Amino acid sequence: MHPTVHANQFRRTVLSILIFAFLIPWFAIAQNPQMKTAAAEILWEAARRGDLGKVKQAIESGVDVNEKTNYGASALSFAADRGHLEVVQYLLAKQADPNVKDSFYNATPITWAEIGNRYDIMKALVLAGATDVDMTLVKAVA
Repeated sequence: MHPTVHANQFRRTVLSILIFAFLIPWFAIAQNPQMKTAAAEILWEAARRGDLGKVKQAIESGVDVNEKTNYGASALSFAADRGHLEVVQYLLAKQADPNVKDSFYNATPITWAEIGNRYDIMKALVLAGATDVDMTLVKAVA
């Protein structure tokens, strides 16, 4: 066979492998509630620890950035509570809801940031559209 034919076959094979390597995990997570929960747990734990690399991996594998725990907490809530600004910024860039409220404390990410005096995170949340704030707080962090 001509070398170009081999090169084209090789490219198609590599492309097929890459497509399946990314689509199959995403499809499996989307279709299986247990895998979805396990993948979300990885996201939540990574956000708690401030592990930006694992947060990115989880989001890129198909976990919904706004996936909530049984108590309504999100990865953004965990990152804001623990003071992980880079994780907060990444999640906001991926369309995390800055106004999500957990169902246990009825608290938003900005509530958690305020409790911890995390002004840089409060500012990021306000700039992203957080509305659960009083105007004194907005002026303080703006």
